[in-house]
Amino acid sequence: MARSSPGLSTGCEEEGCPVFVAHPFRAGADRGLAKRPIAPWITALAPRSPDAFTDEQVSRFFGFDVRALGHVCRECDVPVEANGGTDSRIRGLNMPAPLQVYWASYRMLLQEGVSFVPGSHQHAYMRTATRREGRYVPFDAFDALGVTVRDLLLVRQLQMSRM
Repeated sequence: MARSSPGLSTGCEEEGCPVFVAHPFRAGADRGLAKRPIAPWITALAPRSPDAFTDEQVSRFFGFDVRALGHVCRECDVPVEANGGTDSRIRGLNMPAPLQVYWASYRMLLQEGVSFVPGSHQHAYMRTATRREGRYVPFDAFDALGVTVRDLLLVRQLQMSRM
């Protein structure tokens, strides 16, 4: 069970690190788009603006109540990662509507008052002899929601820590 935290600056006090919900939509995206045949109702989804999908459509797509997740995250002051790995898996199918449903899920969380972490699949950094490689940060999802980097608490806190 999640418990309330005073915020990212002191969250996860026992471990001394900030906490966030990592790739919350990965399992639903994999289940609906990658791990089994794509359901006819998903292929029938017409492309539209992320704000044109109903809560029911978004929750059905991911297999859980997205608003309930948003409510709990807001109550516990835990931000949610906008994960580049999940975004690229959905984007790779070249089906606009599922990507727009993904963005709609973040719209719902934003409406619930949830903050975001700009995730680039942070545990996936690879180091080779010649480079360090990360993954895509889905900035266009933030653009579609009207969220800027200055709106992200984690980024503001990182800026403050460098001063």
